Amino acid sequence: MTSKRQTILRKLCAISLAAAMLTGAGLTTIGSYIGTNITVNAASTETPASSFNYSENSDGTITITEFTGSETEIVIPSQIKGKAVTSIGYGAFTGCSSLTNIVIPNSVTSIDRSAFSYCTGLTSITIPNSVTSIKDIVFLGCTGLTNITIPNSVTSVGYSTFYGCTNLTNVTIPNSVTSIGEWAFYDCKSLKSVTIPESATNISHYAFGYCDYAGVRKIDNFTIKGTAGSAAETYANENGFKFIDLNAKPVNSDSTISTTATTAGAKVTVTAGFTGGYAPYQYLYAYQKDSGAWKTIKGYSDASSADITLPSIGNYTIRIKCKDTEGKIVNKDFTVKVNDSKVVNNSTIDTTEIILGKSVKLTGAATGGTGSYTYAVFYKQASQTTWTKAQDYKSSITAAVTPKAATTYNIRVKVKDSAGKITNKDFTVKVNGKLANKSTIDKTTAKLGQSFDLTGVATGGTGGYTYAVFYKQASQTSWTKAQDYQSEITAAVTPKAATTYTIRVKLKDSNGTIVNKDFTVKVTK
Repeated sequence: MTSKRQTILRKLCAISLAAAMLTGAGLTTIGSYIGTNITVNAASTETPASSFNYSENSDGTITITEFTGSETEIVIPSQIKGKAVTSIGYGAFTGCSSLTNIVIPNSVTSIDRSAFSYCTGLTSITIPNSVTSIKDIVFLGCTGLTNITIPNSVTSVGYSTFYGCTNLTNVTIPNSVTSIGEWAFYDCKSLKSVTIPESATNISHYAFGYCDYAGVRKIDNFTIKGTAGSAAETYANENGFKFIDLNAKPVNSDSTISTTATTAGAKVTVTAGFTGGYAPYQYLYAYQKDSGAWKTIKGYSDASSADITLPSIGNYTIRIKCKDTEGKIVNKDFTVKVNDSKVVNNSTIDTTEIILGKSVKLTGAATGGTGSYTYAVFYKQASQTTWTKAQDYKSSITAAVTPKAATTYNIRVKVKDSAGKITNKDFTVKVNGKLANKSTIDKTTAKLGQSFDLTGVATGGTGGYTYAVFYKQASQTSWTKAQDYQSEITAAVTPKAATTYTIRVKLKDSNGTIVNKDFTVKVTK
């Protein structure tokens, strides 16, 4: 063994002793550590056995005990003298600073403590799935490593595994890991972010500690990612690190749209308003017409608003996609109706003929334009030119128009959309006077056996007149029906006694209003 290697191993022993005294615990291992961090550029052929010192195990397998070659990229042989190489021994490559790339064969099942410590030039190492045991401080001082991806086969990250890997910047720890040992990433000065799963319920002291010759201090701007309420968050809080909850995502709080109804070719403006998750955010803007394909208007950027032109009539969904720095995405959708540019006035009236003193009721309705309709009502006598306002613009028609003269009226409903476009709709209403029964009788005296002829006459009301005829002796109370309601009087009343009679004509208009007219007639022998 070289003098330099002896010195390094003595230093490792000192570190191990100090850690054991500090933590009061023995050394731990990382079980089933498979895969590494860097794209492999290592040589494709095995390095000669002459470049290694090795020993034979009791089961007839080989352990590599020392690298003695001068190569910078090596492939450890899978067999030496026909015997399988199954392990990398303690400190086998310690201090081999010229090595840059190492490939470990599938025959290897274990890597002993400090196997690659202080391989400062190492940038790439391939560890096969066959490896089930990696002891402590294996990569201590490997300053050439920049990123570490730990596979799902790992259950724990042991003591000082990556101690002194000063160029490590990012580490992702898989869900299989349940514990992270003391000093695991100690002195990783460049480490800015580490993702820790909820499964890691035990994070030991100094796991992410930083030290220099002046003493211990925290890593500046260091971030731990994990699940809220987990050991990862507790560790971050206790050590003053920034913590990111991997389940947190932005929440729409105040996103707005300029209108939800517009006309074809008009622009709408959407403005993003999100909180939560991890700012700064980026936004994407898109729309979908009538449940069709999505069209992106503006890809992810920091623009917090966008103008969107909706090209044709239809129902649109406008979407803001908010993405935070952790890649969590939340959508906010708005529904917009795009109408024809022309406002169509579909307002209605309940009747076009009334009796003086009655009212007409109007109902506002519209399509097209940009929605948010309001209605105003005006009226005038048909023979006049001046309009009277019954209602100013409101969201619905609440006014009832009551004409003041028996004549023909014009009633106008004006509808206005949110863009100020106005469309009129006019109604003509005939206003009649009160229903008057002006029916006549041909005589008021007659001889017994003669008839009385009646003629139905009416004015006012709502037209559609019908007449019924009844009669009785003046001294009696019961009426006899001579004719039920008909459009004219066809019945002739012939009294059967020489006495005074009352003859009644009942007039009814199309609204069901009834007005009576009585005649008194004298019948003699």
